[in-house]
Amino acid sequence: EVVMALPTLQQGASGHHVKILQALLTVHAGDLVPKGFIDGDFGTITERVLRTWQGRTGKLAADGICGPATWRWLIGV
Repeated sequence: EVVMALPTLQQGASGHHVKILQALLTVHAGDLVPKGFIDGDFGTITERVLRTWQGRTGKLAADGICGPATWRWLIGV
C-alpha cells in the first residue's frame, strides 16, 4: 500500500516528503496556504494549515501530524 511507504511527518521534519505534503495541502486547503508555502520545511505554518484542514474534514484528529490516516485523505485512497 502506497500510504505505508509514506513517513509520519510533524513539525521539525524537512525534505521531499514535506514538499509532497505541502503540495497536497495547497490543493485541498489553498485558502489557508501563504505564498512560498512549498519549501520542504515543516514549521509552524505547515502545522497550522495541516491542523486546520484536518479539523475541516470532520473525521481526522486535528493534531497537526501527518500519519497514515491523514495521508489517505490527502491522496484520496
